[in-house]
This record gives sequence, C-alpha cells and structure tokens, in this order.
Amino acid sequence: MGQVNSPISVVEHGKLKIIMVTEKVNWDQAKELDQLISDLITEGATHIVFNLERVKFLCSAAIGVIACYLKRVREMGGDIYLVTCNEYVDYVLGSVGFEMLFKGTLFKNKADFGKFLEVNAK
Repeated sequence: MGQVNSPISVVEHGKLKIIMVTEKVNWDQAKELDQLISDLITEGATHIVFNLERVKFLCSAAIGVIACYLKRVREMGGDIYLVTCNEYVDYVLGSVGFEMLFKGTLFKNKADFGKFLEVNAK
C-alpha cells in the first residue's frame, strides 16, 4: 500500500497494521493517509499503529485524519497506537492535546510500545 515514493507504507505484524510514516506529510499525503486508513478499516483492521519516528513535518490535515478514525476504531473494539520517538512529533502532538486523546496508546519509543504489547498480548 502507499504510492511510489510515498512517505507512507504499511507493514503487518500479527493483527497489527503498522503505518510507517517518514519525512514530510503534507496535504497530498494526508489525503493518501485518509484513504489508506479507510481501506484498512474496511478490510477489518482494528489495531492500527502509526510509527512516526522518522517524521520531520506533519501537517494539520494529517493530524486530523489520525484523530478522525480513533473513535471509529475504538467503537469496533480496537485502538490506534502512536509511536513517536521524535522530539518534533512529541511537540506537535502535545500542542494539539493528543496526549489526552490517545492516553494509554501514545508511546515515546518502540521499546515502550513493545512492553505494552507483551503485557496486553491475547
């Protein structure tokens, strides 16, 4: 999934769909991200991870897309997880209140997310 030379790609890990986001996510990539998440949910994905460790710019539309699908995924019994690993992303998401919105599913690094998975494995 994702277009050629796109900063967005998907990796599957068990029941998790991991969306890898790199570099800059502008308006065009936000639209691509919106379609990608919609497609994943239509295919039955309920546990979606955003790996944002390599993001250098995240436009407001991309932030809105992620927030938009949170309620839908939770209503389906799943969740959206954010792995930031990046000072810029931490600042941007913190400034828009994602720490409260994604309480319990926002991780500062992959190791913390891995520990969460171990504890919550079913």
